[in-house]
Amino acid sequence: MITSFFAQIYDVWRYGGTVMPALITAAFVLWWTLGLQMVSLRRGDRRPLRTLVRARLGPEAGRPGAGIVDEAARRGAALWRAHGGRVERPFLDEAFGELEHRLGSGTSLSQVLVAMAPLLGLLGTVV
Repeated sequence: MITSFFAQIYDVWRYGGTVMPALITAAFVLWWTLGLQMVSLRRGDRRPLRTLVRARLGPEAGRPGAGIVDEAARRGAALWRAHGGRVERPFLDEAFGELEHRLGSGTSLSQVLVAMAPLLGLLGTVV
């Protein structure tokens, strides 16, 4: 059964033409970047966001966050306490800029791969 699976993969590779290695590589890289996004977006705590923020304002203030949502709640609660409830935009940008950058990493690569794959498929019909 496993050998027939690998034989089918080999046939797809062989009959797919010169474009098939690029398409398979693009698919692999796309799934890799999507997997990294899923890992970075994981939540370390299953409680609702409001409950999580209230806990960060109270007894769980110093506990490090397990996921990006926990980290954002921790940073937001720290800003809330430091500024007495009213936080100006520059402070928010400074506190959450790195998290925003982490969320956006890989997005451009995914967009390029999604746009490129159909064009490679069309090129395979011509070549």
